[in-house]
Amino acid sequence: MPGTYSFPIFVAEHLLSCQNNLGESVTWDSRRHLLHWIDIEKAEIHTSVATPNEPPSDKTLDPESNAYGVEVYPDLAGIGCIVLKEDGDGFIGNSVHDFVLFPQPRTPNDDPQTRQPAHHRIAKLLCSPVAPEVQTLPNSRLNDGGLPCRYDTESGRATAIFHDIGISNGIDFSPDGRTMYYIDTMVLGIFQYDYDEATGLPSNRRLFALSPFEARSDRRMSGRFDGICVDAQGNVWAAELGESAIVGWRPDGEVICAVRVPKCTTPTICCFGGPTLDTMYITSGHSKYAGIGDVQADFPWSGDLFNFKLALGSEARMLLGETWSGGERNRFRG
Repeated sequence: MPGTYSFPIFVAEHLLSCQNNLGESVTWDSRRHLLHWIDIEKAEIHTSVATPNEPPSDKTLDPESNAYGVEVYPDLAGIGCIVLKEDGDGFIGNSVHDFVLFPQPRTPNDDPQTRQPAHHRIAKLLCSPVAPEVQTLPNSRLNDGGLPCRYDTESGRATAIFHDIGISNGIDFSPDGRTMYYIDTMVLGIFQYDYDEATGLPSNRRLFALSPFEARSDRRMSGRFDGICVDAQGNVWAAELGESAIVGWRPDGEVICAVRVPKCTTPTICCFGGPTLDTMYITSGHSKYAGIGDVQADFPWSGDLFNFKLALGSEARMLLGETWSGGERNRFRG
């Protein structure tokens, strides 16, 4: 972590020891006060509940007393992402090669154990956009190898929107829905596009931001990003793999700050949640994904869940303003 930077660097708190192989797609459900995330390779959906016996408006995640549950989908080779539905329960998401519907997870009970026994569930197939002859090729899963897709609810079909992608990762939209941000981890930088909500198609690709950190020769993933989240003010937050950090930019590309995750090599994505949407939750993956070998013994919290609070009066919040709100992730309307 060489260099002196013009932006502040904060440190996240270790929240939950879940030891995911590849934690991703973290999502706060404000209607139920639940935090969901996935472990891609284990085909698991994880759910943590708010602290029991408190009014809903005061609920917070508490690693000492939270119930925490896991639902596994043994018929799937993996889960790529989950998105809350605008109407109804559950999620729409994808497995390795398919678009699927996931049922609403069971809410864990108030038994304060680290992890309750996994429940086996079954997802409903929507469509299979990856041709059978392609499914056996390396890097042919939906979020790798050039297969970012859009799903049409009327036709029930999915079509690729980009081609020749290395590792398709972060995607999110500006609050007005007119700008799309996108990350191909194998390409340095974050890109933005004009987005047409009527057609679901992006255009006019241009560079939004590069890493604000100095390049590191000791990390193969230096300067490369994973997941992305846009807050309610249009600020962009992305996980930078080579720096063990979440980096935030204003809509004009100015760096706001960075949030490092301690004892962890591989933050993957963040979201905002909590009663006032002012807590950042961060998932992570095993240290082997950092491109520096298996150094899990040196970074034992790789694969765990973290949080960073941006409450009123905090130094980080003063950078954003009193009226700032993290905002929720877009829900699937269809």
